[in-house]
Amino acid sequence: CCGVPALYSGDKETATVLAEQNIKAMLEDDPDFVVTTCPTCTMSLQRDFLDLLKDNPVWAEKAA
Repeated sequence: CCGVPALYSGDKETATVLAEQNIKAMLEDDPDFVVTTCPTCTMSLQRDFLDLLKDNPVWAEKAA
């Protein structure tokens, strides 16, 4: 899960954990690109992850 349901329900903590888990999984697989079938997930990957992780330098760098 990209974390949008949690984020849009006001649960920023769960959304942040899910963002970190997704980034970790993507970095472990080292993909050339990421494809989603959900436009909301795409926007979350592009925008929400950066916003959720901006205050944590380690995760912010990984999200960039």
